[in-house]
Formats: sequence, structure tokens, C-alpha cells
Amino acid sequence: MESAYVVHKTLLNKHTDSVNALSFSPCRRYLASGSSDRSICIWKVSSGRFIFRVVFDSQINALLWHSIEKDTLICGCEDGAVFYLSDFSLTGFAGREVRLGVKDTPVFCLDLEPNMRLLAIGIGNEVHITKDGCLPSYTATTKLPHPQYKPQIEGRDCRIRPRSIHFYERGKRLIVSYLNHGVIAWDIDSMTALWHICSRDTPKQIASSAVYLDLNAIVINTLQDGVYLFKLGSTKPVRKWVYDCEAEARYPLLVSFLHDGKAIISGSPTGSVCIWQTGSDDLYQVLPHSGDIIQAVSAAQRGAWSYVATASSGKGADTYIKIWRAKYCAPRGQIASFLDRIMVRRC
Repeated sequence: MESAYVVHKTLLNKHTDSVNALSFSPCRRYLASGSSDRSICIWKVSSGRFIFRVVFDSQINALLWHSIEKDTLICGCEDGAVFYLSDFSLTGFAGREVRLGVKDTPVFCLDLEPNMRLLAIGIGNEVHITKDGCLPSYTATTKLPHPQYKPQIEGRDCRIRPRSIHFYERGKRLIVSYLNHGVIAWDIDSMTALWHICSRDTPKQIASSAVYLDLNAIVINTLQDGVYLFKLGSTKPVRKWVYDCEAEARYPLLVSFLHDGKAIISGSPTGSVCIWQTGSDDLYQVLPHSGDIIQAVSAAQRGAWSYVATASSGKGADTYIKIWRAKYCAPRGQIASFLDRIMVRRC
């Protein structure tokens, strides 16, 4: 049973610059937003009530709720700082810093492997992997090698920039989506590349990616022409969805799976946030935003309700976040049937 998404709550008057990251908590009761105004805000999903605000020394680029430690949020900042935030109350919060020994280098992305208690951090042109949990003053890390593939594209800045990172195989492997160097799956023990989707397979720069392991699939959002769906390990896209129209500028739009992997949602440079069906080329719904740039998106399921969060960029003091809600409840057996139909099954 499915229904169309409608605006559940509109969140206003807290951020004064672009929202770069959104993240629903594991319990789905809270939404965290990180902004270029150097602040993180926490909101109650059901009521839209503002709960807490933390201000940092630089803009927030990445947010991740801890899947084991209750009400713990991990954030990555433009100046290279990585913090664990927890124990939010009326009197304050507890904070722990992950010290990588890297200064004034932006953190672009984060991922957590809860079984092996590993934290991956994409910072500058490097990807670090460290132990999650008890943090000393400086944290020992494993650093992945740089990609060997060197794109030769005239007029393009071809620096190494990790845009999204994803653990899989219980922390033995890490998928890294690079701005200019495609997507590489790394074996962490041997530090070798297992497979590579390079620029000749998707000739556009990568803004972000999301992985749905039950489908053995990765969706890649490019800076220019749209969204690609791949089987993990394959260099041939299963599907491609094109943006509704070409934008005047490029924005690092985020992407997410929803509906148990049956759909994806992408940010939009034109305000028309699209939800597409992964099992076909069909457009499920467009979420309108009056032509505003929507960079950050996030999705979550709680009971019979599917939630989507979207946030504006470039609006200054008029920055807003919308929480959308739709009825979604896949009947028993429907998900298994869908996994059989979609052409991204695990080999």
C-alpha cells in the first residue's frame, strides 16, 4: 500500500546558510541538519519541534547517527574536525573529537561499520579508517591508497576527492566514490582495488552515492547529467535517470534509497526533487520546491510511514527544511519478488 508524499512539517528560522547534510536517527524520531552556517540542529520528526543547536568553527559537510551508541551523532567539518556528539540535554551535550593529525582539510563523507566498530572518514584527498568507540587524544588510522587511475580531461580539476564511502562485507571492504576517479571497492586488509567503475563508464564527475546491500546495488549521482544505478562490481549501468532540465551551475546533490530499495531520491538544482522507481524507468513522484536548489536529502521508514527530508541551499536567512511523509507498507513477499525482478542480484 502506497500513497503520495505530502509535506508533513516545514522547519524554519534556525539555519542561516545552505544545509549540506541531513540524517534521520536510527529510531526515526529525530532529524539532524548540518549547515554552512557552522551549526548542527536537531529536530523532532513527529512535531517538527526544534530541540538542540551546536555551533562549530567551520561549516558542516557530513552527518551520521551512530547505529549502536544511543542518540550519538558523528559530524565532519570543513576544517577537518570530526566529532562524536551525545547526551543532549537542556544544560548541554558531551563531545569527543577524532584527531587524525590532519588540519584545515575538509571532511567530505563518513561511514560507520557497527559490527567491527570501524569509522571511515573521507578527508581532503585521503580516506582514513579508524576504530570506533574509545578515542585517545590522537587516533591511529589505516589510510587507503590513492586511485591509480588518472583521468585526462581538459579543463577539469582532477584532484582526488572522496565524495561518499560505504562499508560492506562486515567491514572487510570499503566502496569509495571519488569526484573525478570513479568508484573503487577496496579490500581493507590487502589495500587492493577489487573493482572500479571509472570515468569512461560514467563520464561525469560524481557528487554522491548510496548503497543498498540487499539489492547488491549502488546508485551514483553525477554533477552534470543525472543518476546511474549499478550492480556492485559491474561497470555497466542497469538504469539511468536524467535530471528534468539542465542547471546553470553544478551542485553536489545527495542521493538516497527508500521504499526498501524500490525507489531512489535525489537532490535537485531546479527545485524539482525526483523519486524514481529502481525496478523501471518510471518517475514515482516530484516534490516541488519553488525552483530552489535542494542539495541535501535523506530518507527513513518508521512503521507504515516513509519519511523524506529535503533542505534548501543558497537561501540565506530564508533557509528551510521540509519533512515529507507518505504511507508505505510493502506486503509480505513483495520485497522478495521485487529482488527477483530487478537485475542487480548478487552473483
